[in-house]
Amino acid sequence: MQQKSDMSKNFIIYQSFVFRLLQGEVLKPEEQSELIAIQKKSELSKQLEELFLLNCSLNYKEKEQLIREIKKIKIFTNYPEIQPFLNKLKLPEASYKKIPYGSSPLAILVKEFRRKWQNNLDNNLHLNTNFNNFENDCFQCVAGDFKPTDARNIALIEFLNPENEQNEFLMRISNPITHQHAEELLIDALKTRFALLKEIKFIKCYSELQPCDSDNHNNSNKLSCRDLLLKEIPQVQVEFTFDYSTVDLKNSEKQQFSNFLKAKQF
Repeated sequence: MQQKSDMSKNFIIYQSFVFRLLQGEVLKPEEQSELIAIQKKSELSKQLEELFLLNCSLNYKEKEQLIREIKKIKIFTNYPEIQPFLNKLKLPEASYKKIPYGSSPLAILVKEFRRKWQNNLDNNLHLNTNFNNFENDCFQCVAGDFKPTDARNIALIEFLNPENEQNEFLMRISNPITHQHAEELLIDALKTRFALLKEIKFIKCYSELQPCDSDNHNNSNKLSCRDLLLKEIPQVQVEFTFDYSTVDLKNSEKQQFSNFLKAKQF
């Protein structure tokens, strides 16, 4: 408990120093020494960076801007001991790759899931006929009257199950009733199943729509999907097919996604 209290205290000191420097103030010699002392505690420094970069109230874009501003401050040249820290100061960034629909192993699985569901509808079969385990798990979680031609995003993640050392899949569909995105539902499901996500080896994630950023999230009180993935599973590689941007919606890729599904091009 004392260690946590000390860390919180040091974080407050650390954050106040950074923002004072941002405002152009000059640290007193004893304050400079205190900041350097905090930075030299490697484990604490790592925890402070996580707190500062991931858990403060700023969204991802604001954090990026803050880091750019910190690195531009000329006054930091007066503190050579701080330079190594500044040089490595950056946001952890998930690897994002835009791919054609159905062109990767995970994208193919999502495409086949829509196809199976549509085939069952077309042939008056039970909706989850021929579904495998992870498809049926997703089917059981779907809210509302879902049809494969609906523009509801599907996200799929592959991970190594530590209990049996086998690769497994988890899939979720966005929920228009609760306004939860597919990526949010994935994280919720993973947290329900595993106590510590940091101990899970995630192989790759595919989302039909690009994970939203802070400008396009439908709930300003929640983290964007990009921030959420960064916070919970920062090491995962993310593939997507359609850009999420809602700017000029009529001509956006989000609208293309909707048209693509309505035309049953999957």
